[in-house]
Amino acid sequence: MNAWKDYLPDLKGALSGFYEEKIKPTIENKSSEFKELVKENMQRGQNTQKALIALVLGILLLLALAFFWADKPNGVQWKYLALGSLLSYLVGYILEAQWI
Repeated sequence: MNAWKDYLPDLKGALSGFYEEKIKPTIENKSSEFKELVKENMQRGQNTQKALIALVLGILLLLALAFFWADKPNGVQWKYLALGSLLSYLVGYILEAQWI
């Protein structure tokens, strides 16, 4: 029985060597790349969520101004000035933060 062991190739050693040389560095490299991609994706998701919250709050403020602010019939239309100011501030804020 010992004679057969001497003639058979060492498959276990060859496979573990192949794993250590070829497969393990590739797996470690790809897993670190995947971790970085997940971190970037999470950060982008958080930024998008912040932008959506700012948009929703801005839209609610604009709607509140439009529906609940009563102007005088022949007076200055302050409502539209306020709407324009809020809208321009909101758009500038979002573009400056580069959330989207």
